[in-house]
Amino acid sequence: GSADFTVVLTDDSGDLATSSSPPVVLTINVLPVNGEPSFSLPSTVTVFEDSRAYAEIIAIDISSPNDAGGGLVVSFATTTSNPALFAALPSFSPGGNLTFTPTAGIAGTSDISVTMADNSRPAAGLMYVTHRMTIVVQDVNDIPTFSLLE
Repeated sequence: GSADFTVVLTDDSGDLATSSSPPVVLTINVLPVNGEPSFSLPSTVTVFEDSRAYAEIIAIDISSPNDAGGGLVVSFATTTSNPALFAALPSFSPGGNLTFTPTAGIAGTSDISVTMADNSRPAAGLMYVTHRMTIVVQDVNDIPTFSLLE
């Protein structure tokens, strides 16, 4: 918001006619600050080895005190502790949709760091918040193979 103040400078000499300045209006503008955004993630997502591409909205409650009705403008960045576990690395859409594809024939876990950037108030700069989760690619019992001896 803003506030206007009228200021008159006076000299203590006692003669108001010659010791006062003309009135000046000062305006103070208080700009809103960029508040920290928020979102929620599950602690773990589990899929089976050799499964197809994963796509599900798991980042929920995406919000920001900076969204003044003009639309929330967010983006996500991810890092993984085990990139070999993925044929397509984990990534999030602005709407919270997680996508990734496990590497065929590999099981294991990966710690994922998910950072959301909020650019809803560009003049105030970006605000970030980071959460962590784990993706587990669970081993499956592969079909046994054999060959006949002649």
